[in-house]
Amino acid sequence: MKHGYLYFSLIIAMFLWGMSWPTSKILSSYASAEFVVLWRFFFVIIGSLPVLLFLKISLKLSKDALKWLFIAGSLNALYAFSFFLALRYGTAGKG
Repeated sequence: MKHGYLYFSLIIAMFLWGMSWPTSKILSSYASAEFVVLWRFFFVIIGSLPVLLFLKISLKLSKDALKWLFIAGSLNALYAFSFFLALRYGTAGKG
């Protein structure tokens, strides 16, 4: 198969995405949503910096881009907080 590695990568990505729900449910029973979201974003920043440095990606942004970045970041933080808060009271495996 010419693109077999893409299908394999897709299967791994789907597996990891599916596992995020039950593992987040377990995590939400041990810590508050605020604490988990704080550490989640902290590790994202720490993990992104080596990639940005390795790929030599500039962090210079225009004012318009900063506005949209702030909006997207705020909505992402709201989603993450709601996700962990809802998992504390709901179930992770039922649709």
